[in-house]
Amino acid sequence: MLTGALRERGYLVRASPGGPRALAAASADPPDLILVEVRASEPESRELCERLRRHERTRFIPVISISDPESTVDKVGALSCGIVDHLTRPFEFEELEARLRIHLSHSGRLRELAGQVDSLEGTLAERTGELADARQKLASLDRLKGEFLQLISHELRSPLGGILGYTELLFEMCEQDPRVQELRRPFETARRRMMRILDDALFLTEIRVSGVRSRGKPIPLDPALESAAAASAGLAGARGVRISPVPPGHATILADERLLIRALHALLEAAIKLSAAGETIGLSCDPGDTDVRLTVDVRRAPISDNSMSGLFGVFSVAEVIAPGGDLGLSLPLARRIIQEFGGSVEAAAREDSPGIRFVVSLVRRDPDDD
Repeated sequence: MLTGALRERGYLVRASPGGPRALAAASADPPDLILVEVRASEPESRELCERLRRHERTRFIPVISISDPESTVDKVGALSCGIVDHLTRPFEFEELEARLRIHLSHSGRLRELAGQVDSLEGTLAERTGELADARQKLASLDRLKGEFLQLISHELRSPLGGILGYTELLFEMCEQDPRVQELRRPFETARRRMMRILDDALFLTEIRVSGVRSRGKPIPLDPALESAAAASAGLAGARGVRISPVPPGHATILADERLLIRALHALLEAAIKLSAAGETIGLSCDPGDTDVRLTVDVRRAPISDNSMSGLFGVFSVAEVIAPGGDLGLSLPLARRIIQEFGGSVEAAAREDSPGIRFVVSLVRRDPDDD
């Protein structure tokens, strides 16, 4: 009788006995709404609703249950197995149709949302694949970068040694020629820079391959910072740049002292090259509960935003972005060493005045910590 009344109102109705046949029919050609007759003596109807709720193709279809007055229906349990509404016979057909319209409207919206979810899942899967490809390419580029650094460190050292040795002999042979001797100073500068880049490149490769984390132990920061400043004093004097007094941090950090001095020295040398003559590089230290923040301020450094983003890039070694010439591998080396001990190095434009601010974060570790 209900099927006939619904068809007369223009609804497309498919009647099916309960159980597996009803589930198969609904999953093969999902309807917009399902009416289920619930009888107290037939638990199969509730099981059908639970299976409809779990099935991929029918989980969003609203289910309305119908029962006799004497049937005891667990409404909370019915809601948990996917039933969205319930009617008890006898009922007014107008009431049923009103509820049908409401749930059919909701069903349409759910299907639309489900379609959007499927589309988003497809897009997400596609983007995830693209991201995996990009990560694979980045890993390949990182490997090639390491191979390149190893190449210039090992393969170029021997021929460069020969070239430099022969050049030294030529200078000695032309010791009395002032025109030749005028070239000796720029030659020495270029030689030192070349050998420094080779040494730094080799060290970066070694860190990349084997790492140095196991060598970290609690050490005081102040002596390491003082040693790095002393090692940078010569370049600072030649450039007419002053380094402010090293602030006492009275903090113990986790690192290898020799490597930390090398990293801080590289960072200070980069700051000196970025500074204009007559400027002062500011140092400050802020010990926190878990880390120590060391700030290196370079005032009025003439550097663009584009150059700022590439300061720590290995392949920006040849870019002349500083008044003191190119920075070499100083900044990539400093960052890599500090990262090996759980710290970080970042660069940003100063907010209060033109220039650059390097912020070094080092892991704090007291000697008596486990």
